Amino acid sequence: MSSPLPTVNDVAIEVCSRLSVGELAEAFRVVADWFGRAGASDESDMARAIADAPATTGDPRWDAMLAGLAEQLCLDRHLRCPRWPFEPVRTPPLSGDLVVQLFPASD
Repeated sequence: MSSPLPTVNDVAIEVCSRLSVGELAEAFRVVADWFGRAGASDESDMARAIADAPATTGDPRWDAMLAGLAEQLCLDRHLRCPRWPFEPVRTPPLSGDLVVQLFPASD
């Protein structure tokens, strides 16, 4: 039996923890794993996992990513999306160099 699907709040807390110690790749793994599991979960588990707004990760880019993924999960299943992904605090204006900011060039 697999473990229950973590909520988006659980993911935000884990991402915040990983980012606080500089584990960017691990933070991405946490998010990617959750998104994959959520997409493969049954509708009620997925809806439960995204029903409540998560705490902030401490980085508006990561908060926006979690909001966008929650919205995408709903779009993929033609479900009504909770309101929290559309809150202005979760949809900051993003600059064109977001990828550069998240993935700094290595020397």
